[in-house]
Amino acid sequence: MKKILFTLAAAIITAGTAYANWQEGSTSSLAVSGGEAAIQINLSAEQRLGINLNAVNDGKADAVFSTAINESNLILSDLPVALYGENGRKDASVSITQFVQTDNGKRFYVFQTGDIKGLRIVSYQKGEFTLAFDGSSIERRRADELEITKKDLLLHVDPPAGGSHSSAGSSVYVLTFNKATGMFTAAMR
Repeated sequence: MKKILFTLAAAIITAGTAYANWQEGSTSSLAVSGGEAAIQINLSAEQRLGINLNAVNDGKADAVFSTAINESNLILSDLPVALYGENGRKDASVSITQFVQTDNGKRFYVFQTGDIKGLRIVSYQKGEFTLAFDGSSIERRRADELEITKKDLLLHVDPPAGGSHSSAGSSVYVLTFNKATGMFTAAMR
């Protein structure tokens, strides 16, 4: 009987450390050409996201994640945004993508600004938004693109401006979720 219990306990512990399964949801975007724009997005019946995007000067974005349940807010301010455009016109865009950890149903939102320093992953659980990843922890990189696959979250980044733009110069980081801290950590692949 003890052997069966130890085997069962080992199986439960092993299952708890298994890799998470991820499922990507919808993506919403906001773009602005040479000015400023604001939008309010309903993420669900209870969750909202307000975005202010500025394509003037250096380009910045603000995001406010809020809930109707307990009036909880998570405010992300002055996030750097990649600017692009021609003939002196500055354009900017941001996107928000929902994804779920299918093992436990925990919901996440990735906020991408085209600048690695503006990339954020926000988690939502039990009526609370919390910061789960801050892209500014990746040093000396400029662009961000988070790829959500079934088994991994892959962060593709380009070298700093002025560096090589070939695929050899790009890097891929695997983001791993730590259940104890509620945060993602990045390790170069």
